[in-house]
Amino acid sequence: KLSDLKAKAQAAGDYLAATFKPVLDDIKASFDKAKEAVQPYIDKLSEYISSGEAAEDITTALKGACQFL
Repeated sequence: KLSDLKAKAQAAGDYLAATFKPVLDDIKASFDKAKEAVQPYIDKLSEYISSGEAAEDITTALKGACQFL
């Protein structure tokens, strides 16, 4: 009986893997496409921050806000 239980558990595992693997592959592919679409913007933002322009822009904005107040 133990070998029957093992065989049934293996069959159930194989069925679940075969059923859900395509779904999980599709989800992963969707995330990969989203990452590819967003990555150029992340790269530009990183360049902007590391260039020092971000600090200048923030300082200018704060200066303007303080002058307004």
